[in-house]
This record gives sequence, C-alpha cells and structure tokens, in this order.
Amino acid sequence: MEVYELSHWADDYIENAQKIHGIACQIQTYTKRIEHGQTQDQGKPLMQNIAVVLDYWTGATYVGDKKKSQLVKAFQAFFKALYEFIIECRRNDRYFNIKKSEEILYRGSIYRYLGHRIDDIPDNSIIESIYNDIYVSWSKNQHDINIEKKLRYPMTWMAAEIKEPDYGIDLVGLSKAISELADVKHRMAITDEREVVFPTKSECITGIKYIDYTDEEDDNE
Repeated sequence: MEVYELSHWADDYIENAQKIHGIACQIQTYTKRIEHGQTQDQGKPLMQNIAVVLDYWTGATYVGDKKKSQLVKAFQAFFKALYEFIIECRRNDRYFNIKKSEEILYRGSIYRYLGHRIDDIPDNSIIESIYNDIYVSWSKNQHDINIEKKLRYPMTWMAAEIKEPDYGIDLVGLSKAISELADVKHRMAITDEREVVFPTKSECITGIKYIDYTDEEDDNE
C-alpha cells in the first residue's frame, strides 16, 4: 500500500484532493477485508495515511476559510469511508475495537462557529448554516475565545446534540487510538480544541445565536 504525504501549500489543493480520494478508497478496501482478518502490521500503512489526512484537516484548513470544492468532495469521501471503517472495526473487534471506539465515536453536545476571517476583505454579512450531510468541524467546547478572535463580527454560534443512531468522530480519541496502532509523526488533533467531525443536520440543532460586537460590549459592562 502506498503511503502518502500531503503538501500544506494552498496551491497544491488539487493534487492533495486526489490523494485524499485515494486514501478513502484504501479505507473502503480495508473495510471489506476486516471480517476476513487483518493483522495490526497489515493495517499500519493505512493508519499512517489516515494520520496524514487528519494532519492536513487540522493544520491546513482554517475557520472562516471556504474550502475548494475539490477538497470538500475529497474530505467527504474520506470521512464517510472512515466512519464506516470505524463501525466495522467495532463490530469485528479489530483495530478500533469496542474499547477504543468508545473514545472515537461520540454522542453528546457539540458547538460550531461560522463567520468571515478577520483578515479577509471586510464583510459584515451573517453566514447562515447550510444543512446537509457534509462532514464539518465541531467542538465539545461550548465557547472558544481563540476562534472568536479569528472571525469578524457578526459571527454565528451553533449548538447541536448527536443522538442515537448517529455518532460524531472524536479526533482526539481517534488520534490516541491510531498512535497506539502505528508509529505516526503527524499531528492528528489539537487536544484543547476537542474537535468532533459531524454533518450539520437540522434535526440535531439545539440552538443558534448571532454574536455581534455590541453583544461583547454588553457582556463587559
């Protein structure tokens, strides 16, 4: 199995998208083979490739930046394949077994910010949520000052609840599990951000709030 590397240069997004699609196909192949038995050593190249994509997701995509359509499609293929792989591993007690999957598959409260980057061309429009099955970044943290500092007012804050039968993918738990299965050099998650990857489903939303600078001033008075 080919082990990939992804460039963090913005102009390399097309080549990166192609590689991410390739890794999604590798995951699908392994998912089909799990029930027939796969050793930990056989899975190491796949774990390394999953780590490469997660490193790119956390280190080269930014809040407030709209992803190129090629990358959106590639990440969607990757996370859909990864989710099915984790579920199948849990079912067959392989790689991400029942114990490990308890830290990876998450149900509970999650939160998300939407807005324009503070260093973008001035834009005071409110970004409304789009409800679909596209995997996006959420957090277990109800508020994140670091994210708020990167976005221009007004910004949109959302709360959701992941319930049965759905799961989100906890990147901190996944990072820990992969590190126990293979020697990886990539940073797959930022621990303090407590990131969970999950689609924006209308039936899961529990709250939406629009934050403006006047709200901040009121809070400080």
